[in-house]
Amino acid sequence: MTEKITVMMQWQLVFTAAAAAALAFSVQAEDECRPPRPGDKHVHAWECCSVPGAMLPEKAIEEMKKCTEKFPVAFRPPGPPSGGPGDVTDLKKAHTCAAECVFNESKLLTSDKKLDKAAITKLFSSIVTGNKDMDALMTTVLDKCFASYAADVDQSSECKSGAKELEHCVMREGFLGCPKSLWTASSDCEELKTKVTKCPKFPVMMLQPPRM
Repeated sequence: MTEKITVMMQWQLVFTAAAAAALAFSVQAEDECRPPRPGDKHVHAWECCSVPGAMLPEKAIEEMKKCTEKFPVAFRPPGPPSGGPGDVTDLKKAHTCAAECVFNESKLLTSDKKLDKAAITKLFSSIVTGNKDMDALMTTVLDKCFASYAADVDQSSECKSGAKELEHCVMREGFLGCPKSLWTASSDCEELKTKVTKCPKFPVMMLQPPRM
């Protein structure tokens, strides 16, 4: 395979669909905050905010595959969990642990499974090199997310590095703060921004997942 992928997509591919499913089961997922159902017409975040990204070698694809195999996610359409509370717990675990696995494989965690701020900051700096607007935004977003992600980590979880929580924060804040130079002005994009603003747990995908 000669296809390469962006750094940010290395994280998002693992749990994009899982995030949408998890949100559907969340007590915060009111009807207006639910993710799109299969077949629903909707605009994606990556269509509204065109984010320049650095490229990773093919090895990144293998890392993602390894993590999804280690922590498989059963993708279900939005709706009540079929097997009761256990389904929600299992889904959340797979989602959280897959994110942690990708961070670990990418060397973004310390030896004791804590977020490596220096490594993560360096990685994001490489992503936005050459785009002054996005560089300034990412500096602000990373500062905000590193200061806040820990409050969202479930300390009873098996995987509690904060990888999922930081990733969600960075994607959400990056989308909401998208520079005008990268923003697509349309009613659909404005509606999506309104929904993301109102619904803190709504999954945000900043770049289109490549085919695997």
